[in-house]
Amino acid sequence: MGTLIRNMLTSENITNDSLLMLFWNASFNNDLFNYLNSNVYFPYFYSGRISIRNDEVVACLKDLSERELQLKEWADYTLGKVASKYLTLLKKLNLMEGVLHKTILHPYLSDKMFILYVYWLTAIESKSNLLESEWLKYSFSDKAVFIERLMQKKFAKYFLLSYTGDKLKIETTMPYEKIYHAIN
Repeated sequence: MGTLIRNMLTSENITNDSLLMLFWNASFNNDLFNYLNSNVYFPYFYSGRISIRNDEVVACLKDLSERELQLKEWADYTLGKVASKYLTLLKKLNLMEGVLHKTILHPYLSDKMFILYVYWLTAIESKSNLLESEWLKYSFSDKAVFIERLMQKKFAKYFLLSYTGDKLKIETTMPYEKIYHAIN
């Protein structure tokens, strides 16, 4: 995965696309970040909420601290600081905007980013049926919209699909390390 991100950052520096790739990767590699995305950001994103308040993130962290030994010792100040930094990070990744009141942005994946997302998804997901993947929400689209887009002919040279209505299997046609240069 590092090769793809390195290729992207070397070619593009910091762009909305590279920030999105960093968001996906950070989510996969950091349990707390993924937890907050899964329990705060994406539920709000998909429910149509306009914003996320700091106290809502703090409430999620407090709930988690009741179940996780490592977080039980965190003071309220620490939980508040982590919540604030989480929202700031989402803003820096161009997923939210605003200063005091952070508003959720709704990114649309360009064809290039959609292909990279599919490659990323197939690289990290261990389940054979991708419809069961917890990572589908990271496509920023409804499952039906994702499948419809996936089945477009223009993407056929990048991956092979097997879709039966309740099962989805994707086989990439290019090495992960070379896909970035192939789509640019």
